[in-house]
Amino acid sequence: MPGKYKLRFSSPYIKEKTFENIEAPAEGLQVELEAFEKFVLGGTVVNSRTGEPIQLFRARIKQVQSFSGGPISQPAGHWQDINNAEGKFNIEALGAGVYQVQIVAEGFAWAWSQEIDTSRNAGVVVKLVTGGSIKAASSMRKASRSTASKLYLCLKRQKRHLIPTCQFRNRTWLLR
Repeated sequence: MPGKYKLRFSSPYIKEKTFENIEAPAEGLQVELEAFEKFVLGGTVVNSRTGEPIQLFRARIKQVQSFSGGPISQPAGHWQDINNAEGKFNIEALGAGVYQVQIVAEGFAWAWSQEIDTSRNAGVVVKLVTGGSIKAASSMRKASRSTASKLYLCLKRQKRHLIPTCQFRNRTWLLR
């Protein structure tokens, strides 16, 4: 359809570019798009008490500051499963900036790394502290069994995401 249009190119992998008042139909229109530079954020995950590496964990990154002058291109992303005997991880980041890595491992409290500047990108060490237990007492005489069942199923479903599980013993919920 003939007329004036606004063209916007946007993707997690390129710097956004917008053109105003583009006449259509048009011939010979050329657009140069600039891809974000890729960086690898690396580090090691260890038990803070023993210094031993954590072999099995999940990790994700978030961009704290963008160096491109534009908005943050990478908010907290999807989780990556890591299985490394030395506790090492390498995660790809798109765009120069400052990032943090979030780590979660069964039996440990969730943790964010120190900030990682892609211009210096020295590996980080993320020290995980042992997770505690939350003991919540409730009178099962007052709560219906269906309520207790729902709580148990909800928490049990979360286990696949390495979120604490629970047990009900002696009329007390134990969350681990």
